Amino acid sequence: MNHLKQNSLKVKLSDKVKQGDVLAECGNSGSSPAPHLHYQFQRGPGTLLPPQFNDYIADGKRSPTANPRRGSS
Repeated sequence: MNHLKQNSLKVKLSDKVKQGDVLAECGNSGSSPAPHLHYQFQRGPGTLLPPQFNDYIADGKRSPTANPRRGSS
């Protein structure tokens, strides 16, 4: 994850996490005018995993579950 709030990380390497656990707070590092987050899921070097989100809002519409489209907000 990139652009986290400084000193807000709640987990460390090898911690087991589950749905709903707080990992860190969203911050605003870089040149963006608002807090935001970049993320990437991977199993190991070069093995990317697809994201899966539940009960989220994208482009103003609630979605129970899906893989978000690139560029949606």
